[in-house]
Parts: sequence; C-alpha cells; structure tokens
Amino acid sequence: AICTSSLVWGDKWLRELFADAKVTGIINTEISPEFAAKLGAAYGAFIGSSKSILMSRDAYDGSRMINRATISGLMSAGVNVVDLSELPIPVMRHQLRSGSYSGGIHTRKSFSDNKSVELIFIDADGKDIPVSKAKSIERLFQGEAFKRTSHDAIGEVEFSVRVTESYKRNFFNNLDIAAIEKKKYKVVLDYSNGSTSNIFPSLLGNLDCEVVSLNAYKDQRKLLSFRNNYGSAKDNLSNIVKSVQADLGFLIDPSGERLLIFGESGRYVDTSKMMLLITSLFLKQNPGIEKIAVPVTATSRIEVIAKRFGVKEVIRTKNDHSSMMEAVVQKGAQFVAGTKGGYIFPEFLFACDAMFGMAKIMELLAKEEKSFSELLREQALLSLKKIAVPCDWDKKGTVMRKVMEFSEGQKRELVDGVKIYSDNGEWVLLIPDRREAFFNIFVESHNEKRTDEMLEIYEKRIKEWAE
Repeated sequence: AICTSSLVWGDKWLRELFADAKVTGIINTEISPEFAAKLGAAYGAFIGSSKSILMSRDAYDGSRMINRATISGLMSAGVNVVDLSELPIPVMRHQLRSGSYSGGIHTRKSFSDNKSVELIFIDADGKDIPVSKAKSIERLFQGEAFKRTSHDAIGEVEFSVRVTESYKRNFFNNLDIAAIEKKKYKVVLDYSNGSTSNIFPSLLGNLDCEVVSLNAYKDQRKLLSFRNNYGSAKDNLSNIVKSVQADLGFLIDPSGERLLIFGESGRYVDTSKMMLLITSLFLKQNPGIEKIAVPVTATSRIEVIAKRFGVKEVIRTKNDHSSMMEAVVQKGAQFVAGTKGGYIFPEFLFACDAMFGMAKIMELLAKEEKSFSELLREQALLSLKKIAVPCDWDKKGTVMRKVMEFSEGQKRELVDGVKIYSDNGEWVLLIPDRREAFFNIFVESHNEKRTDEMLEIYEKRIKEWAE
C-alpha cells in the first residue's frame, strides 16, 4: 500500500478544505510545501492552462515558502504566474480589477494562530472566490483529478515591478488632497512590520503631513508575535502620540486591511465609537447616500445616525470581510464600516484598505471645525459587550436548535447566528464560532449593569443547552 496523504492531518482536509475563500492550517504540519504544490495544481486545473494569475504574500518567511510551492503547482498545470512578491492584499485586489488575470492567491500568517498560515483565493474581479468555486477546487484537490501539463506547456513566472502605479493614481484621485495638506497633520503611524511600509510612506509624502513611523521594517520575530504583543503595541503607540504631541495615531495591521486610531491625547478609540464617528462624518459630508452596511454585531446607534442623514437602508451583514465586500458588490452599499477597524469606501475599492482608510479619515476630520476629541464626545454609545462560552463542536448544532426554539415568536434576525431584540431596544446575538469550540454572545443595552446581567443569563442558558 502507498500512503499519499497524512494519516494524522488528512481527515481535517476530508471534512473541509476551504472556510469561505481561505485555506488555513499549521505551517509544515497541515500546510506543507507538498500540500501547497498539490493545492496549486488543483487550482491551476480549475483555472485552465495558459491562463494568468497573480500571487502575493506578506513578509513572513513561511508565507514565502508556501507561496513558491503553490507557484510550482500552478506552473505544473500550465498556468502563468505574475509574482507580486511582498504586497498588501488590498493592492492585489486593486490590480485584479484591471481584468487581465483569471484570479489570484495571497498567502499570509494567520492572526488567530501564530503557527498557521492562510491562503486567500481571489476571483478575477478582485473579490474573494464564491463558495461554488471553492467547492470545485476542493473536489479537484480531494480526488486528485487534475491534469499535469506536457513538458512544452509548463507555465511561466514573471515578476511585476510597476504594480503599484495604478493603485497610487486611484488613491489620490479619490481624496481631497488640498483639505489634508491644509490641516498640516502630525501623526504617529505603526506599520506592525507589515508590507504597507513598502508603499505607504511615498503616498503620505504627497499629503504634506509629518509622520513618526514605527515598525516600518521587516522583522520575523515581531511579525510572529504580533497577536501576543498587540496590547503592548497599543500602549507604546499611545505613549508616543502623547509625548510628540501628535494630532492622531494610527496602527495598521500586518495585512493592511484594518486600522486602529488614537486621539491627540494618546487615548485609543474603541472601534465601535470610531465606527459611529466615521459613519457620521461620511454621511454628513456626502449628502444623498441611500444605502450603507455594517455587521450584525455593530451597535444599533448606527440606525439612529443613518436616519438623521436620510439613509434609506442599513444593510446588516455577517461579521466578516467577505460579507462586507458582498454588501458593496451585490447590494449596492455606498459605505461599509466594520467592527474590527475595517472601512470600505466603494468609490476607491470594494474591500477594506487601511492605507486609503487612514487617508480618508484624515480628510473627513480635516473638513470639520471641531477637534477630534470634541467630535468623539458627540458620539453617544450604548453598552455593548461580548463573551465567548466554551461549547464542544458536536454540541453546537444542538445549541443552535435550542436557540431557535427559544426565540420562536420573538423579534429576531438570522443574518449570522440568532439576534433577539427586546421591546426596549436591547438585543442579544448568539453565534457559534466557526474556528474554535466556543459560542459567542454579544449584548447591547442602555447601561453596563444590564449588559452584564444579560450576558450572565445567556451564558448560563448556552451551558444548559449544551449539556
């Protein structure tokens, strides 16, 4: 007998290869170079011989290894590859919009697990591949039913050096540069050792602002420990904003998609409060917006702001990037704000881009007469909290069934999990975690004490339903 796959890890891939448009696994254990080459060959068979795709990655050496192995698999299927090397994923999405390529793969270190990498499969239009395409690639991979090309039809590799030019043009075309220049910002920016440090400094140089840059270089050790050192990075940025008397502080995550913001006092601004402020400013300065989108986990204060500015519809999405992009592409949202620091400005790109997001936020603030801290004080937040309750994988289905039975007849929303509304404006959202053995509980009410009480009540119920 010949063993063609791992007896230890093979079962995982038999259950599920893709989670949405991603393949995630422990590097050199679940995702090895051999695995990546096979996955590349399966994707190549799906794309078709002689087609061209883009490949990019983050700064992690493990991502480089898997990226190159994947390229080998693609070439074996006759697919031509344009290797963009180390590049933020928003720039790759922007490049795919040119229509010259059949798709792309971006490889990066997982933020949820330092030992893991993830391969994100992107469609020809720059959006994540749909479930139907992921399943087709998965079937080819599982059945090993992919054809290798002949010796004279092996795919080619080329390296692009001018990929950022169209991105930069579009970047400036969608900003009021004069408003930002007039403000003469002084900002502190933490690049988190990500690949945005290869592109963003030259863009900021055209906005006439003074920038104190942190972690704007490649460091494997820091990149691998980003998640563990997240709190200390925020504290450090806060202290530097205060000590240099900067107007604002920004922290861009290594992927270049999410953004954290700090006020002139160095105080970190909660993403929920920042979401309210940016939504309010965007709607105020762009009258006539009819449709916006936010995740189902976002505060209900968003609807209050939307109504004030005449927005006709607030779309509630799942709490993930793919769903936020879908709200723009399929439902026509003209602005999307996420709960994790991601913003989508569709006139520029249909996806979260922390570089453009930072510049756009600077523009929005520059057009206001009030200071950043004054604008923040105007945003009234309700009490919104989240906890994760341990729940075995095999119990999640049972718990969901109990939740559905419990909420029958009540006002509820089934966008992502089950969101139950009370008559007084309170709500609770119960979502099974897709990656870990937990059930997530979100609660929003009018005061912290009531929020804590509701969390305690539903935590007890989840545990009882899981027994």
